Amino acid sequence: MIAEAVNGVRQALKGTVNGSNVNTENQTLTVEGFSGEALPDVEYFQHYGHASRPLDGLQNITLPLGGKTSHAVVIAVQGDKVMVGKLQPGESIQYAGGGFIHSKIDGTHHVKGKVVFDDDVTIKGELNTDKSIVAKGNVSDQGGAQSMADMRSKYNAHGHDGDPPPSPQM
Repeated sequence: MIAEAVNGVRQALKGTVNGSNVNTENQTLTVEGFSGEALPDVEYFQHYGHASRPLDGLQNITLPLGGKTSHAVVIAVQGDKVMVGKLQPGESIQYAGGGFIHSKIDGTHHVKGKVVFDDDVTIKGELNTDKSIVAKGNVSDQGGAQSMADMRSKYNAHGHDGDPPPSPQM
C-alpha cells in the first residue's frame, strides 16, 4: 500500500520550455517533459530581485507541489551552456540577448553590450576609456563655476589690444 501511494505521487521532472506567458500575475510556461507530456500554464518561480523570460527549447525542472501535476511550478530553467562554461569557481554571469554582465572572482565586472543609466552615476575611481567621450549636455570640472561651453564662448570672443579673436576657434 505504501509503495502504491508513493508511486501515485508525481515526482519532479525535467523537460523543455515550449512557450511563456506574462498575461497573468505570475509568469507561466508551457513545458514538455522528456516523456513527451505537455504541461500548459505552469507557474515560473524565480529568485527575488531577478526576473527573466526564458527562450523556448531551454531545459527546466518542474516540481509538482504535493505530488500533483495540476499544482506544478517551474523552479529552474537552465540557460546557455557556453556562458556557464566561461565561469571560474566563485564567479557569476547574467546574460540575455547576446549581452552579459560577468562578475569575476577578482571583483571586476565585464559587460558586453551597451549600458544605459536612467539616473545619475557617481564614479569614485578614475574613468579610463579607449574611445571618445561624447556629452549631450554641459561638461564642468571640479570648480563647476563654468562649463566647457561657457569657457569656449568667452575664449572665442576675446581679443587683446584690438587684435581679432583667436584663430582657430575652440
